[in-house]
Amino acid sequence: MLETGAGSGWKEGSERSIEEGPILLALDGTAGSLAAARVANLLAHRWDTGLEAISAVEVPIPPDEGLVPDEVRREIRDSGLRSRWDHLEAQLSTLPRWRAGRPAEVRAGPPGRVIIEAAERLGASLIVTGLGRRRPIDRFLGSSVPTSVVRLSTVPVLAVQRDRSDLPEELVAAVDFSTFSRRAVCTLPRLASARARIHLLHVATLPLMGRSEWNDEYRRRATDRLGELAHALESQGTPPVSTRVLAGDPATAILGYGRDRGADLIAVGSHGHSFVNRSLLGTVSGKLLRAADCSVLVVPPRDRGRVK
Repeated sequence: MLETGAGSGWKEGSERSIEEGPILLALDGTAGSLAAARVANLLAHRWDTGLEAISAVEVPIPPDEGLVPDEVRREIRDSGLRSRWDHLEAQLSTLPRWRAGRPAEVRAGPPGRVIIEAAERLGASLIVTGLGRRRPIDRFLGSSVPTSVVRLSTVPVLAVQRDRSDLPEELVAAVDFSTFSRRAVCTLPRLASARARIHLLHVATLPLMGRSEWNDEYRRRATDRLGELAHALESQGTPPVSTRVLAGDPATAILGYGRDRGADLIAVGSHGHSFVNRSLLGTVSGKLLRAADCSVLVVPPRDRGRVK
């Protein structure tokens, strides 16, 4: 279609991983987004759910200063939308799950807002997009499409590494014991391949006033609680789950641990309640999206407000 937590431990069933609803595939028509299309197709088949596709085009239209006729401005916009639509149809035609004759939706506007509005309109359970080839300026400013989507999304966002074609086998979940991170942990089995291994990681961010016994006690309690999460996952039929407690900057520690484990996916909860938190570029999820060498899953809080 062409158009202008805080609980002290794990409580089984207390956090549903992903709600019912179709998967929304956000594409930009490039080769990098084809990986996202393939993974979304696999997930739609596994979950037996619908797969919808959308693309946003920021068409460079000359400013309206009376110098460019309206019909020329419209033609520039429509030409950009038609070009994107042609690329999308070529990509989607390779997906067995994509229904024949089902057109992709292409809209003009800022990608983040267009994608989020589509997710809310469709009642999507998951947004899948591509990480693409990140430019140095994108890494510095946090200006990529995945980061703009994550800032506003009310549902989990899976940003797929550009060379992926299957479901992940090595999954790392960053756990801070909030309800957000527990939701991320719950989600992992639904995204993992049959041969997957899951690693739960907690990063302690501050030393406890220099007292070694306090630090030791904190590490012991964190290890115990990670063990509870691992046991809960394993009781649901997942493969063995490993746990680890580290100290330091969260994003740096998570990225390093993920590389050491050869991670295909890193999962993290998002704490972006307020406008300030949504706007800051230094969040853990933002840093992971800018720097990770693998796919990234970001699970938002349930009470995040809708896009205004």
